[in-house]
Amino acid sequence: MKKRWRIVSLIAIALGMHAVCFSQQFALAVTELQKIRDGYADSGYSNFSVKYQYAKKSAPGKVLDTLTIQYKMKGSDYYCKVDQIEFFQNDSINVAVYHKDKTIILSNPSLSTDKGRMAIDSWDSSFVATYIDSVSISDNKNSRTLNIYFTDNAPYSSCTIVYNNKTYRTQKMSYVERSSEYLEEGSDKPEGIIITMYFSAVSKTPFDTSVFSEKKFITKQNDNWILGSAYKDYKLINNVYKYD
Repeated sequence: MKKRWRIVSLIAIALGMHAVCFSQQFALAVTELQKIRDGYADSGYSNFSVKYQYAKKSAPGKVLDTLTIQYKMKGSDYYCKVDQIEFFQNDSINVAVYHKDKTIILSNPSLSTDKGRMAIDSWDSSFVATYIDSVSISDNKNSRTLNIYFTDNAPYSSCTIVYNNKTYRTQKMSYVERSSEYLEEGSDKPEGIIITMYFSAVSKTPFDTSVFSEKKFITKQNDNWILGSAYKDYKLINNVYKYD
């Protein structure tokens, strides 16, 4: 009986240590991620470029595709441009302008990556508590590396962020996205996609905040959105949900 109680006690201690360890890692992840986000998207002006590279998890050195996105942010407002596509968002609307297809799509403000936001923008305390398994940090002179390991049910499997340990400005971010897993012909196992982001040309110099305004493209008349005179030949898709 004493032996059984000893085993039970050891299990309880182990579980307690695990809880403390997870709590510490949770706090560490939340704190670092918030500081990293503030490094490029605090209440002030932020202007930078991000080069995205895509590769298979099994062949990380073979780049499948590359694109560069220009970002402008101020608080929760943001604007980004890639090729002939513009995304921007203010506190009332999210707008996607596809110039090649002559289409403008309206929706509610969102943190979704398919509306121009970066994946890290949605990694808040709730996301960390639900999906992050463990984290580790290492410093090297002026840079810091944050390694994040996700649970099996997370949309990502791992992530590495390299940033300035004083300004918290991101230099490089690489993560494996499970939602992009696909089956190649002749393969019976899906493969993750590695997305690597290189940050450059970071500036806090003030810029014209009209880039966050929808008035260049659309105006509202009698509770209806109307295309601007320069975009009359564009197709307008209104997905804005009206809350009661």
